[in-house]
Amino acid sequence: MASGAVAQLDIAALASAMDNPGRPAADKERDSNRKAPEVLSFLGLEAGMTAMDLIAIGGWYTEVLSYAVGDSGKVIMQNNPGRFVDNNMEIINDRLSRRSNIEHHLGPVSDVAAGSVDFALTALNFHDVHNPNPAAAQSFLGQIATA
Repeated sequence: MASGAVAQLDIAALASAMDNPGRPAADKERDSNRKAPEVLSFLGLEAGMTAMDLIAIGGWYTEVLSYAVGDSGKVIMQNNPGRFVDNNMEIINDRLSRRSNIEHHLGPVSDVAAGSVDFALTALNFHDVHNPNPAAAQSFLGQIATA
């Protein structure tokens, strides 16, 4: 976890930030079912942290994380190279242009500096790692723990 003082996640402030007019309508349509402010608070995300969205693809959670950690925090949008990312580059670049605290890491988790991440999240995609290769999934989890 992060060293030093961090601020507890303000659920109401995050919900308000997510409702801003700059976010795409398609993203906002997902908000009510995903309940990100409550989920991220439950998981222990705090303002000021460095968070990593694993296998982010288009980055719905990446942008939400960027609001949650605030200007004093940072989000690493991790993606592995390939067609899923290639097909979503317009969306990815749009997110990166809207939020200055997001860094796109195009490469394996093992390339992220050890000890540089306070919080990691993968949403709606771990089955893509585990189902075809459970051993690779264990390795992936180990890489996350190291980052």
